[in-house]
Amino acid sequence: MIVLSYRDPQDLQKYLDKYLRNGWIGKAEVYSEEKSLQFDSPVDFVKSAFAPVSETNDIHANQARLTLNKGYSSFSLTDVSQIELGSFINNDAVKELKIHAPVKYLTKQVRLEGIQFVDTPGTNSARHADHKRITFDFIDKANAVVYVINFTTCFTESDALLLEEIRRQRQYNSRFCDKLFFAVNKIDQDNGNGQTLQDSISSIHSTLNNDYGFDLPRERVIGVAALPALLYRMSQNDLLTKKELRQTFNGYVGRFLDDDFLNISREDANAAKEQVLNWSNIESLETELVKYLSHNNKTQELVLDAIRKGLTFLQTYEQDVQQKLAIFRTDLEKLKKLTEKFTESLQEAGDRKKLISESLSSDQDALTDKINSRYTRFKEEFKTIISDMFDGKYDGSGFKNTISQAIARNFSGASTRALTSQQWELLKQAVDSVRFFTETSSESRAKTTLNNYTVTINDVVRSMYSVFESELKSFCNKEQSLIYKRSNGQAESILLRLNQDLNQDLGIPKIENPIIFDQITFAELTSIRDMVNAQVYDQRSEEQRTYGASGSYDSDYIKFISINSNLLKSKTIRTVETIVINGKAKAGEIVRSGIESLSHQIEQEIDRRITIIKTNLDKSVQERKSLGDNVLPEIEKLETDLDLTRQAITSLNEIYKFTENLQTNSIS
Repeated sequence: MIVLSYRDPQDLQKYLDKYLRNGWIGKAEVYSEEKSLQFDSPVDFVKSAFAPVSETNDIHANQARLTLNKGYSSFSLTDVSQIELGSFINNDAVKELKIHAPVKYLTKQVRLEGIQFVDTPGTNSARHADHKRITFDFIDKANAVVYVINFTTCFTESDALLLEEIRRQRQYNSRFCDKLFFAVNKIDQDNGNGQTLQDSISSIHSTLNNDYGFDLPRERVIGVAALPALLYRMSQNDLLTKKELRQTFNGYVGRFLDDDFLNISREDANAAKEQVLNWSNIESLETELVKYLSHNNKTQELVLDAIRKGLTFLQTYEQDVQQKLAIFRTDLEKLKKLTEKFTESLQEAGDRKKLISESLSSDQDALTDKINSRYTRFKEEFKTIISDMFDGKYDGSGFKNTISQAIARNFSGASTRALTSQQWELLKQAVDSVRFFTETSSESRAKTTLNNYTVTINDVVRSMYSVFESELKSFCNKEQSLIYKRSNGQAESILLRLNQDLNQDLGIPKIENPIIFDQITFAELTSIRDMVNAQVYDQRSEEQRTYGASGSYDSDYIKFISINSNLLKSKTIRTVETIVINGKAKAGEIVRSGIESLSHQIEQEIDRRITIIKTNLDKSVQERKSLGDNVLPEIEKLETDLDLTRQAITSLNEIYKFTENLQTNSIS
């Protein structure tokens, strides 16, 4: 884990996006007061800084805490800027920082090719105690060490401490100082007062040997002017700006001209430039270094060391590429599996939707059968009551006790038990009035009897049916609640699984709100208000002869009326059956319509939720741009890099074996 800080929030955004694309970051957390920051890959914003802000320690208010992917303990960056480098230099989490930079103006110096220069850190840093360790580690590893002394301020307190430590190290390694060269820099600033330049260099040589215990030959202490030499080589490689050329380098060149630049030839100018190089004495230092490496069995070691470092770098790069490839391939495979899983989940959701629909259809049939059964039972109870009364089963003196026993024994419905004793008596009287109706010639008497029967029957049926309706509605509401609860649970389980799977794999937002459907509602069922209003009776005419005053017979027809009780019983029962049939049809339609509505709502809600989940999935995939269109070309590029790296490793191994077998004098 490493914390980086930046002064400018835009730098934080720029460099973190760069690192996120490299593949070595597993998790990125960001703290910044700038709320408009947006990154190409997902990051977590936090409310508190990871490290206290301190300008003296170069810790700024825009911070990122990076957790490396598994297997990463180091990483490499290219095209590193100064701001970027600063965030790593003063960082406690960075154990080692290696900067590889080609020195362009040395590439044409053939004798320096293959040499690696290491600029060690200062050893007197109070903030970075490990700088001393790093410096001495490199001194120990190096083939040659060039210690730079400032000609204008020789042997500062820092120099004294470091030189004393070098002498102390010699106690543990007698060859520790054998590879030391001292470059006395800035001899171009010699003002010529007092002793000569050579005397000054000799004095420094004596101080090193006498005061610090070195046993250095004179040629190991060399005066140089690094800046003129640097400008000369930059000019040779066309790397000087016009300002530098005019103001600085020309100042050095002018020392070796008899006239100004406007009045000299190109040849004189070039000769003066060469004199600047000779005057800088830098080639003397280079010559001594090459001589030392060539004649002290160091060349082969230098070459082998360079090859070893090259192999180490390439092997590290190979591992880095393999890790990146593994991450890309893992993420790509994960995305592929996730897409396949989502497709399977959608198919499963579709199948389970179908099962819910089929289950609701079965529920509809079952509920309709139960309702029909209750209607049938109501009809049968009513039919039994009417038939038994018309058949005289309740005749006798103990009518009330008999009817109570019959109800308890034969009738299970609350509808029949809802009739009062008075209603039972009125019903029996009405039935008996038509059962025992005697033939009469009075039409009004017949109509009155039938009307009383109809009114009583209507009253009884109305009472029974009201209770039946109430009981039926309660039953239906209870049944539909069970259907609703079961269907709702099935729909929730479909979405819950899909939602949880995707949330675990992609971290997409969950849909937390429960599904709510309309309950099935039952309107008023069929009510009976008027029934058996037909006059059911028989009419016949009979001729009657009377003896008149004239002594002859007169003939006359008299109308006789009787009630057909069997027909009346049948019509009464058929009327109730018709009403029951109509009631069944209406209740069935209510059930069918309600369950179809519930099924449609469930399907719509599941589809709506799946659409939201798909939208979240698409958004989540878009946030992973590295797994988008660019991932396959990136994998292809990495595979190519891996092949080239392995080829280079093979070649370096062959060169290493070849170099090991060479004699030192054949490589100078």
